[in-house]
Amino acid sequence: MASARLYKQRTWHLERTLRVIFWLITIVLGGCQTWANRHAMNPDGISYLNLADACTQGDWNRLINGYWNPLYPCLLRVSKLLLGPPPHLEFAVAHLAHFWTYLFAFFCYDLLLSQLIRHQDVERAGSFEGRMRIPAWGMLALGYLLFLWSSLHLITISLITPDYLVAASVYLASAVLLRIQRGKAPHRLFAGLGVILGFGYLAKAIMFPLAFVFLAVGLLAIGNWRHAWRPTLIALLAFLAVSGPYVLALSASKGRFTFGDSGKLSYSWFLNGTSRYFHWQGEVPGNGTPLHPTRKISDAPVVYEFAGPIKGTYPPWQDPSYWHEGLKAYFDMKSQVRVVFESLKFYFALYFYSYGLVFSCGLLVLCGVMVKNRILDIRYLFDGWALLIPAFAALGLYSLVHASNRLVATFAAILYLGLFSGLRLVHSAGSEKLIQCVVFMMMATIGGMLMAGEKPALASVANDLMNREGSQMFEQWKLAESLNLMGVRPGDRIAVIGDGFDAYYARLAGLQVAAEIPRGEAGKFWESDANTQTKILDMLARNGIKCIVTERVPAMTPTNDWKRLGETMWHARLIGAI
Repeated sequence: MASARLYKQRTWHLERTLRVIFWLITIVLGGCQTWANRHAMNPDGISYLNLADACTQGDWNRLINGYWNPLYPCLLRVSKLLLGPPPHLEFAVAHLAHFWTYLFAFFCYDLLLSQLIRHQDVERAGSFEGRMRIPAWGMLALGYLLFLWSSLHLITISLITPDYLVAASVYLASAVLLRIQRGKAPHRLFAGLGVILGFGYLAKAIMFPLAFVFLAVGLLAIGNWRHAWRPTLIALLAFLAVSGPYVLALSASKGRFTFGDSGKLSYSWFLNGTSRYFHWQGEVPGNGTPLHPTRKISDAPVVYEFAGPIKGTYPPWQDPSYWHEGLKAYFDMKSQVRVVFESLKFYFALYFYSYGLVFSCGLLVLCGVMVKNRILDIRYLFDGWALLIPAFAALGLYSLVHASNRLVATFAAILYLGLFSGLRLVHSAGSEKLIQCVVFMMMATIGGMLMAGEKPALASVANDLMNREGSQMFEQWKLAESLNLMGVRPGDRIAVIGDGFDAYYARLAGLQVAAEIPRGEAGKFWESDANTQTKILDMLARNGIKCIVTERVPAMTPTNDWKRLGETMWHARLIGAI
């Protein structure tokens, strides 16, 4: 009795020590990446910051967006209200808010690990049939390493996106499912599940269909069908109470039922051959007719204008669903097979690439040896079905359209957790040592993926810190200052030669990119004669454009009218009244 009490006490101290160590590691690594990338920005982040402005201005209709969901912009707005940053620190404050969502995701993941360990402890206390699982300290170590791998290596903290909010909702919902699976869960827990899934949807549209998968798993986890309908109905009503108002508002604005058009647009972009992301003009037969596309004001070279009615730094990416209204996505078997095959190759690379190859293949071989020698009990490999079903459902949905590291990261970690929870060995003298070897092997290889993979988390922290001045984004700020010195003022419209997609200086200067000569057409513009160039600039001026910006002016081009922006290679030319 005394030895058992001592063993339990030592185990508790070990688990507590592991939690403290990994909390510190998570905070330090996340903080280092946040600081190193504090001036970085991405196109999605610009769109979310513009929606945050809509919160400030009370323009709530702009938050009803067919492509971006409203929760993340509201959080960005709260951070700006609390800190009130000057324009040149706006990106840094956005990264600080993003860092807090990263920590919140880790907090939710920690709750999931606690529920998983408690779930195993309850099973050990019951009929365990002489089987043993990965010990609690092993599940904690493996689980925390999986979080670091998925959050820093796959999602990456440098991108301003709502992915950590989605991760938090998935982790919390998974923890609730494990609690329900243990039995005698109160009805308020089911209501909490619905609320969690509802807020997950408000962060990203993919959580709307996945919410019903989670609810179905909750129904199965109850076990008793006679008593399952009432708590499941409570969870469904709670989900609809949170998500319903936004779905109704969005559907009313579109004139049709929709919970978001991001899936439809992605399907058309990646499978139907639609012009990807911008400037859909209805070129491909069968894709529908654009109701209000960006306006092509010149054919040679091609020039697009999009001054209204969508507000934002770069309107085509502020609400892609508006510019693609009239698009018809359709099923194409050939394209579908191609995309699924590409997704399977991606998943194979994700789980078997580099150190993952050693990890996964080594684990499979080891499992095969243990099965042959009747050490591993394969009947329990899918015992973590409450985690595996949502993970497989999400990975399956993404495989139909487009799978990428950032999108599948959370579910990749959940899938591994579910598989680890089903690993059981026949209890024997050598089984404990064998399972410890398996745990250490998995810990070493996951750690190896963090340090030496294709996009290593630890190495990227070091590389980012070496570039601590954020030279690229300081250049963007210099561009913004130089444009203001030229007389271009906040609220003015500009055109770009190239892509306005990543014109972050426009956001810093408070400008709107309202026209562009796409990068593929830039050469035609510079090769055209002076009369053609003047005609294009006059058309832009008539559309309210005050200035045109380009990254480079060809060496043979007269630069009298083009002014260099500071010490950068960028140039600008005034074309309208200032």
